Amino acid sequence: MDKTGVDGHFDFELKFGPEPVPSRPNTRESLPIGPSIFTALREQLGLRLVPGKFPLEIIEVEHAEAPVEN
Repeated sequence: MDKTGVDGHFDFELKFGPEPVPSRPNTRESLPIGPSIFTALREQLGLRLVPGKFPLEIIEVEHAEAPVEN
């Protein structure tokens, strides 16, 4: 949910690394390549992610078939 209050479309580049995977504790393999998505948003764009609950429209597809030629 966008609660920034900023209108319009923007073109930007966000650089971040994957979350660390603790395959082996205290090894370089468990270190992230870059900042987390949360840190990158805050430092590079001045935004922060805040958990919350919002109403959401959900569309459920129960069945689908390939179209047939006429």
